[in-house]
Amino acid sequence: MNSEIFNIDHKRLSKDQREHVTKYFYTKNDYKILNYSNNKNYSKYNLSIDNKNDFFLVSKIIKKKGIFGNWKSYVKELQK
Repeated sequence: MNSEIFNIDHKRLSKDQREHVTKYFYTKNDYKILNYSNNKNYSKYNLSIDNKNDFFLVSKIIKKKGIFGNWKSYVKELQK
């Protein structure tokens, strides 16, 4: 499972960076990028928002578990 949360002025991004926003962070030296690994594979769970259905699904989970809920509680909702 990947989590990416960004708060950046979209005017600073190229068209390609808007589509793949992490490219911006990889090309700048102002940001430190960390990777964490887990003993369990969560790669089949996706909380990214790419369309309206994704938005509604994530919104439903956040309404139930809260905006600052534990990511594992979000995964449990996806398992239902």
